[in-house]
Amino acid sequence: MGDEAKMVRDRLVVPKEQVFADVVGKAEKWFQLDERGNPRLLVEISRFTDRPRVELFLLSRHLAGIGELRENDVATPEEISGFCGLKVKTVHNRLGELKTEGKVESPSRGQYRLVSGRMRDILRDLEGA
Repeated sequence: MGDEAKMVRDRLVVPKEQVFADVVGKAEKWFQLDERGNPRLLVEISRFTDRPRVELFLLSRHLAGIGELRENDVATPEEISGFCGLKVKTVHNRLGELKTEGKVESPSRGQYRLVSGRMRDILRDLEGA
C-alpha cells in the first residue's frame, strides 16, 4: 500500500462498529425497544412533525431488525400510521418524500424500510426536529 492510500485509510476510514455505536447512542435518547422489537418512546411524539415521526418509527424498526428482535425491518404504512398517530395518506406522502431522497426503499408493494446507509441522515433530521 502506498503512502497516499495509507493516509486515506488512517485518517478517513471509520470502523463500522464506531459508526454503529454512534447511531445507537443517538437513538437511545428517543426510544427503547421491547423484547419483540416494538419501540417505546422516551420523548413525546407530539414534539415531532409528521415526517420525523415516520423517520423515528422506521429507524426503530431498522434497529430492531439488526438486533434480531424482529424477523425483518420492513413496515407497512398502516403500522407507521398507528404508531405515529398520523393518517395513512399522510404517511404515504412522507414515505414518498423519503423514498425520493433515497432514505427509504420499498422492497415489495406496501412494505417500506430505512436504507441502512442513510441512518446518520435520519438521525440528523431527528436532531433538527
